[in-house]
Amino acid sequence: MKRKTPIQIDKKTFQKIGYELIDKVAHFMNIIDEKPVTTNKSNNEIASLIGTTSFPENGISAD
Repeated sequence: MKRKTPIQIDKKTFQKIGYELIDKVAHFMNIIDEKPVTTNKSNNEIASLIGTTSFPENGISAD
């Protein structure tokens, strides 16, 4: 897919945004072991959010 217009951002702004993103990723990697693995929601609460429809027994082609 070809863009209709190029991104309108100067080099300095692009670098600033890039460094901010890397800082956030690095921070997250430093605290990820402090984060909960799961929510404190029950199985029923999660099922109500995502639904109870099961996956199909046989998939279909991506084509």
